[in-house]
Amino acid sequence: MKRVMLIGPVGAGKTTLIQALQRLTGGTGEGPTEEVAQEVAQEVAQELAEEPTKPTADKAAKTQMILYQDGMIDTPGEYIQSPRFYAALQVTAADAALILLVHDATKRSVSVPPGFAGMFACPVIGVVTKIDHPEADRQTAAARLRQAGIREAMFFVSARTGEGLAELHTFLAERGCNHG
Repeated sequence: MKRVMLIGPVGAGKTTLIQALQRLTGGTGEGPTEEVAQEVAQEVAQELAEEPTKPTADKAAKTQMILYQDGMIDTPGEYIQSPRFYAALQVTAADAALILLVHDATKRSVSVPPGFAGMFACPVIGVVTKIDHPEADRQTAAARLRQAGIREAMFFVSARTGEGLAELHTFLAERGCNHG
């Protein structure tokens, strides 16, 4: 199976997206049914409603180093925010068949340099996260990703509600990418 690398600024939701995809597939990498997708979304929403501030095993922790897990490559947000780490991202990308450039829908600032996606040899796909947030701005987030050089597909997802996860999963599965 091919690996998928996630890159994006600190707090964009890279680790949470990996966890949501793993929950969606039950760790098998196989496609979810619509029923499973709805169940996962309900479970996540219920957990957040019951104890929104209590850390859980599934709650994303700060990624301190590049992590390889279940066919996914999780990268620290600082790596995209500091040019001195770009070489590390390029070297790591050699292990990936596809890169997901992740952008938080609530952030209006530019966090990725123009044309950034062009420095990778493999395809770079845009993923806008946190679309369920009241301050989410899909259009601005999409514009930021296009400015960063995204020319391929773009997905809009919410790990909290499950919206868009099934479509992203299908896209990855059709390309033979292991993602959970």
